[in-house]
Amino acid sequence: MEKVKTFYNKAIFYRIIFIDGEIIKKEKMKIETKHNLGDELFFMNNNKIDNHIITGINITTDQSFIGGEHINIGITYVFGNTRVFEDYCFKTKEELLNSL
Repeated sequence: MEKVKTFYNKAIFYRIIFIDGEIIKKEKMKIETKHNLGDELFFMNNNKIDNHIITGINITTDQSFIGGEHINIGITYVFGNTRVFEDYCFKTKEELLNSL
């Protein structure tokens, strides 16, 4: 069971582990994003440079136990109906062009 409390560019995740209905472990993890709601970012959209203001931030987590415990985190910025992974968004057009 995970509960999420979202701030502008931070999220606090709580992971609670139960055994036989008893809480045996409660962990807290803070996740920060590179950009904030309201920031204007540049990204590629249909092979064209596009820029929009962030209207939402989605943070997803999943866990794998291959070779020990590992938590994968995915951060996606929402621009109206468009969603773009954090790694593909840039503060300036020049940063985007340099990444290509």
